[in-house]
Amino acid sequence: MTQQQPPAERQALMNALHETSWQYIAPVYWGGDELDAHSVVNNGTCFFLRIGQKLFGVTAHHVIAQYLRDREINPALYLRIKNCRIEWEGREIGSDKGLDLSTFQMTEAEFREIKTLALTYTEKEWPIRTPEPGNGAFLSGFANKDRKIINRKSIEFVGHSNGLVVTAIGKQELEIVLDPTHLTSGGPLSTVPAEDHFGGFSGGPILAVSMRLDRVFFIAGVLIQSVHYTDDNKPLVSYIARRIDCINTDGTLWRPNYAKGGE
Repeated sequence: MTQQQPPAERQALMNALHETSWQYIAPVYWGGDELDAHSVVNNGTCFFLRIGQKLFGVTAHHVIAQYLRDREINPALYLRIKNCRIEWEGREIGSDKGLDLSTFQMTEAEFREIKTLALTYTEKEWPIRTPEPGNGAFLSGFANKDRKIINRKSIEFVGHSNGLVVTAIGKQELEIVLDPTHLTSGGPLSTVPAEDHFGGFSGGPILAVSMRLDRVFFIAGVLIQSVHYTDDNKPLVSYIARRIDCINTDGTLWRPNYAKGGE
C-alpha cells in the first residue's frame, strides 16, 4: 500500500486488511450463568498460534488473573472462548505477570468449535522477525463497551480494529502511538476517539503488515496496556505490546534481553 495509490483503491485495501485481521481473534469472557447473557462479568481478547505441530492460545496475563480473582468471589463462574466453554485448570502453558502474557493449551476439537484462524509458522521460522519503526500494523480486539446482549441466551462481541504505525521497539516491548490524524478504523463503529479506553482489547494481537506475497500479516506482539496522555493539547494513546519473541515454539515464555529472528 502506497501513498501513490488512488484513494478508493487504498480504502478498499485497508478494508480488506481490517476484515482479515478479525479472522484471527476470539473473545475470552466469563459469567455466572451460561443460560443468562446478563451474567457476563468481563471479557478480553485472545488469539492462536500454530508453530510446527503445536497449537496454543495467547492472551494477556491480567485477563486470566482477573477471571481467577472474580472466580474466588463467585466459584460458579464459567470461562468461554467464543462459544467454547473451557476449564482453566491444567490448561496453562506459560504465565508471567511481569511480561503480562499467558499461553494455554487448546485441543483441535476446541479450536474447530471456536471457528477462528491460527497464525501459522514452522519451527524454523520462529521467532518471527521484529517489525521496524514505521511498519504498518493492525490492532484487533473486542472492546467491553461494544458487548451487546441480544436476549437472555445470546450475547454479541463486536470485533473492531485500528490501522496503526509501530513507533518504537524495546527489548521486550513494542510501542505504538495512536494519533487520531493517522488512525484508520474497521468494524461497525466510526473511528474511535483517542480518549476512549479500549477495555477488552487486552490480549489482542498486533499484526504487522507483511511485504511477502504469501502472507498478509506477521505476528508482532500482544497488547498489554494503553496509556492516555496529551501532547500539544492533542489527546494521544500509546499502546504497549509485549514482543512476540517472548514466546517459545512450545508456548513457554522467556525474557530475552534482545532477540531478532527472520520473518
